[in-house]
Amino acid sequence: MRKRTVITIIITIIIMFCTNKLWLDIKPIPVSFNIDGKGNSHITIQLNKKNNDDFKKIKDATGKFNLDKIKVAKFNVERAKYPKRFRIII
Repeated sequence: MRKRTVITIIITIIIMFCTNKLWLDIKPIPVSFNIDGKGNSHITIQLNKKNNDDFKKIKDATGKFNLDKIKVAKFNVERAKYPKRFRIII
């Protein structure tokens, strides 16, 4: 029983080491766009991996900006992979 357990642990570690770039190296996606206006605004960026209008299982980022001071809004959306569609809500 001990021998099987050790072999199983070794195989699991080898598989995790070989596939780590698939699940460990997820970087935030930077999103930036030009914006013009006055006053404070809440802006939400929603990214969708599927190519439909449902926006199910979306990844989003929200920020509050003073539009008198900035011309470019910048976000970092965490844990999003290869989005196909996006929606901006102001």
